[in-house]
Amino acid sequence: MQQSSRRRSLVPTSLIVVLVVVAVGAVAAGFAFAYLSRPEIVSVPSLARLEQVVARSELAQAGLEMEIGDTRFSATVPAGAVVDQDPAPGADVEEGTVVTVVLSAGSESFAMPDVLGLPVDTAREQLEAKGLDVETVSEPSEAPPNTILRSEPAPGGQVTTGDTVVLAVVSDDVSGDVLLPADLSDAVFVLDPASPPEGVVDPAMDIARKLRSLLEASGARVVVTRSAIETAATPASRVARAAETSSPIAAVGLELSGPGDAGRAVRSLRSSPETADRYLTSVTLARSLKSQLDSLGDDVASAVPEEDTVLEVVPAPGARVFLGSLAHGPDADAFADPSWSDRMARALYRSLVEVFAPEDE
Repeated sequence: MQQSSRRRSLVPTSLIVVLVVVAVGAVAAGFAFAYLSRPEIVSVPSLARLEQVVARSELAQAGLEMEIGDTRFSATVPAGAVVDQDPAPGADVEEGTVVTVVLSAGSESFAMPDVLGLPVDTAREQLEAKGLDVETVSEPSEAPPNTILRSEPAPGGQVTTGDTVVLAVVSDDVSGDVLLPADLSDAVFVLDPASPPEGVVDPAMDIARKLRSLLEASGARVVVTRSAIETAATPASRVARAAETSSPIAAVGLELSGPGDAGRAVRSLRSSPETADRYLTSVTLARSLKSQLDSLGDDVASAVPEEDTVLEVVPAPGARVFLGSLAHGPDADAFADPSWSDRMARALYRSLVEVFAPEDE
């Protein structure tokens, strides 16, 4: 029986093995090159308040690049320093990523922008972009809900970066605490928010700002004895401003109570030869203030009249409201609640309307 001979391979086995090894090596080398050449992941450093040159150096050390975006006014960050960045600090990004920074344009004084009639979100965005803090109060109106009725300061008034402006927004809930319209045209009121201890909340000024907005919306002119940023105004400076007021019809003081005086209280001007012509109306005002504040659910006390160096220089009836004590937990909680100051301002406004609005209104 004849055996068939095996055909010899045309390609040596050793060569095939070599080719396979070379191919596998090439693929492995490719993966290794791709792995070794991939971008390194780095963390974005914080650039807050750094000067432009320093910020660029910090990014370069992290393997990142910098691009300058917009500028933004700031009352706290010096001109030319970083106020914002994108990506944010701590973000993990590839080496070589471009970080866009917003530089401070510093603080400036400028005319209050006209945001009347704008949606509240649009108005807030425009004002905050100029470095202003924004507070809002709700008011009923036939205008579309959530639009701006008025601003304090009014459009064109002088403001400075970091100032707080108040926007009156059309309420979208007419079932709530609605104020009846009143005409206080040509009436002049003095508001005296006493300075709080340094470094604590300032509910007196918060209520004064909101009350001022309500009064001015009714046509009144309002003089406040200190500015919103003046937390250490002296009694002498407040007396001077109160005394300069021309033809006021009433004065209202707002003040924190002493550490041991929890809760709220109202005090009229004291009876003296200097206040004889306005004492009785001051008592009427104090009673009205107490009544309106009682309606909020508080048990408001009537304080014994004492000397009031600020209100007594105003040639008009006056009363002082003691807002409560920081040492008393419920009072301190109220101070931290923006809706509480809204309710307080509305109650005080109703009292002033009740006592001083024209009888035919």
